[in-house]
Amino acid sequence: MLDRLMPRSRVRVLEALLLDPGPHSFYLRELARASSVALQAVQRELATLADLGVVSRAPRGREVYFLVQDAHPLVRPLRTLLRVAGGTAPPPPDREAAIEPPAPPPPGTESWRVW
Repeated sequence: MLDRLMPRSRVRVLEALLLDPGPHSFYLRELARASSVALQAVQRELATLADLGVVSRAPRGREVYFLVQDAHPLVRPLRTLLRVAGGTAPPPPDREAAIEPPAPPPPGTESWRVW
C-alpha cells in the first residue's frame, strides 16, 4: 500500500531501519541485504534520509554506518505508518466511531419544531 505513496525502495529501507528492534546501526551493504534493495537505490534513499536528518552517517574505517535519529520528529510517525500499512500493528481508532450520537431528550420535552 505504501508503494503508491513513495518508492518501493524507500519503503523497504525504512522498514529495515525503523522496524528493527532496538538501536542498531547499519552499514550500506548490510542494509541492502536486509531490505532486498539494490545497493545504488539504498545509497540514494540513505542520502535522502540523511539530508532530512532522519538518519545520521558515522564513518568507521572503510565503512559508513547509518543510525536512526529517534529524536527526529518524523521517526515516530514513520514507524507508525509502516506498522499500520504493513499490518504489524492495529490501525488507529476511528474517530467517527468513537463519537457517540446524542442521547434522546427525556420524555415530554420533545420539540415540535420542523426544520
